[in-house]
Amino acid sequence: MEAIAFLESVARTYANLKTLSVEMRSIIESGDETSSSRGEHRTKAWFEAPDEVRVESSGRNGMVLTTDGMDLRSFFSLPKRYSKSPAFSRKFVPGLFRPDYASLGATPPPFLYLRIVKYFDRE
Repeated sequence: MEAIAFLESVARTYANLKTLSVEMRSIIESGDETSSSRGEHRTKAWFEAPDEVRVESSGRNGMVLTTDGMDLRSFFSLPKRYSKSPAFSRKFVPGLFRPDYASLGATPPPFLYLRIVKYFDRE
């Protein structure tokens, strides 16, 4: 299967989902020939269309982020703090992969790939 056809199939599948539950493990490695560093971060996320999301990461720097489409609520364990603000627009749903704003080590990490295929050239 060609890469673009595969990406279209994945995008179509994600676009038609009503609910999704994922567990992610992010591994970050850096270093050179004299030293190296490796870290691991685990996150759980639940998504319910069109815009309900819950993201949890545990540990010393754990956090819980939820949105119901109206409000975005965040709780961070270190330092302990809670915030509530108006929810992002649909194109900024937490966990959505956005190539135009891609970053390494994002919180929460991207797990929804609804629009990925539109960013590839169709030559």
